Amino acid sequence: MRSDGIYVRFAPVHRSFRRLPFDGIERVERTEFGLLTYGGIGIRWTPNTVAYMTTWGSGIKIDRENAKSIVIGSQDPSVLLETIDELH
Repeated sequence: MRSDGIYVRFAPVHRSFRRLPFDGIERVERTEFGLLTYGGIGIRWTPNTVAYMTTWGSGIKIDRENAKSIVIGSQDPSVLLETIDELH
């Protein structure tokens, strides 16, 4: 994370970071999900969401203006939420 947004890179699929600017984010919240909620591990697409999954359990959901929501799996989503609150 940087002062201008959240950066996501799912190696080796992404060669560069994907930036989610803070001004395009409507809401960020903690979320819980099962292994098959988004269809397994990896980058998963649904009609309304792109999910970056490395394991099942918890993570954050980022709702964006005029774009798909982003779900990022994390072992400690509370740290992500605190950091986003501090920077946003």
